[in-house]
Amino acid sequence: MKDLILKTDQSLTVSVAMCTYNGARFLLEQLESFAKQTRLPNEVVVCDDGSTDNTLEILEKWAKNAPFEVKIVQNEKNLGYSKNFEKALSLCAGDVIFLSDQDDVWLPTKIENMTNVFMKNPNISVVYCEGQVIDGDGKEHDLTYSQILLPRLNCSEVYYLTPNYKLGKSYAGCCSAVRKSVLNRILPIPEGFTHDRWIFFTVPVIAEVHFCEEILIHYRIHSSNATQGQIIHNAMKLDMVRHFYRNATDNYFFIEPKIKTLRQWIIEQENTLKTSKTRYVLRWLHKNDSHFTNRSRIQRNAFKFFPLWVWEVISFHYFQRNQSLHAVFYDIFCGIFRWKK
Repeated sequence: MKDLILKTDQSLTVSVAMCTYNGARFLLEQLESFAKQTRLPNEVVVCDDGSTDNTLEILEKWAKNAPFEVKIVQNEKNLGYSKNFEKALSLCAGDVIFLSDQDDVWLPTKIENMTNVFMKNPNISVVYCEGQVIDGDGKEHDLTYSQILLPRLNCSEVYYLTPNYKLGKSYAGCCSAVRKSVLNRILPIPEGFTHDRWIFFTVPVIAEVHFCEEILIHYRIHSSNATQGQIIHNAMKLDMVRHFYRNATDNYFFIEPKIKTLRQWIIEQENTLKTSKTRYVLRWLHKNDSHFTNRSRIQRNAFKFFPLWVWEVISFHYFQRNQSLHAVFYDIFCGIFRWKK
């Protein structure tokens, strides 16, 4: 065990934050992938959210022979997915913290390759990798995680809350590692946000983010995981993207509380940092507010608000967003015939 620990590069300490909840079916395979890393973590911190299967038994048995420190914390009450991760992240001591689900499998060079990015680039605070989709039996699908998640991502609050969706990658928690120093600046996670979305929205405002094209994780899709097995089918349907331009305005106003929360957080950063990044994201949020408010007006009455429609077209506000041509004609059609589907 000591020999294995000595192989760990001590210049940058590494923690793994893992959350479990009734994950016995696939848990051991993921735990064993930690121990097979070419660069071992300094610690693994596991927060269990009240499992009723033998998850804790598997964890405790594995921890006895793990070649690094393992901390297992059992919550007194169920915290839920996001707050459980927040707790696990707060308990980690490493300079860099890797986020882990309970049912994936890490490839052997995941920690080494992603940690090397941090070591070579002090300005980078979050690193993401690509994932290969596997099923419940471990069989590989001819899909990357970005491919299955991006359509869904573009139809969610990501579209409204950050310009980073334009990068064309899916920024998932299970594919990420974050510096402890920047994590301290963005916690706690506000109500209504998942931990990985909050990291995705906030860190690019105050620090640099890097995406590795290399596949370093097998992301498991199965019937009982948190994202549901059907995501692999639903997210690939073009209908989800086509559906977006129809419901964009309704969705925007539905998530106004989230927009307000993020805007307030960025304003607080702006008061301290006054960087081009904070100003850029604040301008993006302001443009969204104007654009979707105008779209809502056009859909109600295209005759009255026709000048707004012309302005949104010639100013290219439509074309800075998804499904631009569909949205242009959909809005004017709704506004003329007072029809909305």
